[in-house]
Amino acid sequence: MINAPAIPANRICFLGSDEFKRIDALMETDFHVSVAQSMECAGLATSELAKAICATVSSSPKISIMIGKGNNGGDGLIAAAHLKNWGYEVCVYLCHSLSSYPPLCLNHIHRLQASGIKIKIDSSISKLRKDTFLISSDLIIDGLLGVGLKGALKAPYIELIPFLNK
Repeated sequence: MINAPAIPANRICFLGSDEFKRIDALMETDFHVSVAQSMECAGLATSELAKAICATVSSSPKISIMIGKGNNGGDGLIAAAHLKNWGYEVCVYLCHSLSSYPPLCLNHIHRLQASGIKIKIDSSISKLRKDTFLISSDLIIDGLLGVGLKGALKAPYIELIPFLNK
């Protein structure tokens, strides 16, 4: 696995989900930046960070991207497209059935399928434990949950997150 440099604590800003939701609303109403545009920016930023991290790997790195059904998942889908375009070996893991994803994410999923990116749909924890690409990945990108999370973790995340953190 890749060791990423730590970000100094004085450079991290902590915001709650209500603050993020207000920022998202302001982006649309005051600055006319759509959810799709914000998602494109977040996906590009994620892929650029992944590229920087992977620069420390001597061989051709493998990148797994875990996708939840919200906007954070959309960010991960866009990151996958950029990383594939830059020549990285990428596999996308959808943690829900296709029918669970909103139209914006489905558009990106279909675009990735057309580009030849490996996509594994409705990945159960038992399948993931045996998945050779995931197990041998140099980097795993978390596109699972974002600011919309409410309450305790539920399936499939309750088992998935501890597994991925090992």
